[in-house]
Amino acid sequence: MKSEQPPLWFANIIISGVQTLYGLNVANRPAADQVIPLAEVWIETLWNKNIGWEQDLDSDRLRKAFRAIYGEVTEWITPAQYMQHLPPRPKQQALPAPKYPVEKARENIAKIQEMLRGKTKTMPH
Repeated sequence: MKSEQPPLWFANIIISGVQTLYGLNVANRPAADQVIPLAEVWIETLWNKNIGWEQDLDSDRLRKAFRAIYGEVTEWITPAQYMQHLPPRPKQQALPAPKYPVEKARENIAKIQEMLRGKTKTMPH
């Protein structure tokens, strides 16, 4: 379950990104005294997206989204516009298929077939 308060790693990435965006001096940027409250709104807005943010999976992609924006932005953006630049999570390696002894599988199939034919009334242990 996601905590109500974002962790420090998450907040730091967003604060740093918003500060850098502010430093680009783009059109419609907020007043200097509004950067901190605005960063807080960004943190709250992004944290409360329907995403289970995880440091290992998301910190790099959060930074990549800001870097993508820095290279093309000419006006101040919203968190929704930021999310459009968020790359997908890296694919995780699938777990190997479980190994089950062939002979045990054959025994279980035989037991199931007996049950289906009505020879056994209860499930074997």
